Amino acid sequence: LIINWENPSKAVASDKSELSDVHTGSWFHNTRKKMCTELNHALSPIIFACDRAHCDEGGKSRLSLEPLLFTLAIIPEALRVHEWAWRPLGYLNNLHLAPSSEIGARLKGQNIRNTHRMLRVILSGVKDIQTNGGITFKFPQSQADIILKLPIAFVIGDCKGHDVLC
Repeated sequence: LIINWENPSKAVASDKSELSDVHTGSWFHNTRKKMCTELNHALSPIIFACDRAHCDEGGKSRLSLEPLLFTLAIIPEALRVHEWAWRPLGYLNNLHLAPSSEIGARLKGQNIRNTHRMLRVILSGVKDIQTNGGITFKFPQSQADIILKLPIAFVIGDCKGHDVLC
């Protein structure tokens, strides 16, 4: 894992002249300085991925879900690229799965409000952890409990998926 085991609140050594993984960027360093105020704090940014998955034969988009997947940026990129490094946090329903007469009768913005409601439920656990100062974890490499700070680093997806999230 990408953690400074001697002092979790400090940065992991990296070549400052090159950007490689999340921990080498200025966002990571600025966020770590702001959030990791104690020796046992470690920054563990969340990376989300959201992309529509078609469930019907032929991919006609009538039956689809948009899984919101997550992984942690403390997992090295060489491991994060594998599907087993990601877990679903929740699923956004395809809100257009209804008779066309019903879709046309919906109020303008109703789909957006419903998407926001789904995201509010899906992200409620993350929000609780962030509000409560992080999550305490005991790593075998560490003598003491480490409090993981979990800011959201970024969301991976395609243009259509990002439009839904926006």
